[in-house]
Amino acid sequence: MIIDCGRIKENKFKEEPLSVHNVVHEKRWLGNQLLSLLFNALVTIRWMDRRAYTGYIYDRDLVPGGRKYVEGVTDEYLDLIDVLVDGPFIEAQKKITLNFRGSTNQRIIDLKETRKTGTIVLDPLNN
Repeated sequence: MIIDCGRIKENKFKEEPLSVHNVVHEKRWLGNQLLSLLFNALVTIRWMDRRAYTGYIYDRDLVPGGRKYVEGVTDEYLDLIDVLVDGPFIEAQKKITLNFRGSTNQRIIDLKETRKTGTIVLDPLNN
């Protein structure tokens, strides 16, 4: 991305904040860089796992009969998720070396496999 840094240094963006719209319409992009960037972002998103975080416990709260389960809604949302990090963050169990979670009580669940098999399947990123 090419931005005219001179305008930023001169604070000419005070009245008009820097935004993608301003950058694109002021032709700060070279050639087809914008189109290329958008295409690459869409391709990347398509192949990424869809992850979600919840402070609830999956097998206690988000299953039929669970205290946060809503008939016809919860399953629809869970079907869109590949990997779920469940459990509340607990400061006393905080560990900065954990992958994609903040405390040791949280689990990284492979939700697609869990829903297919009916038992909790932990993601390989659990450490």
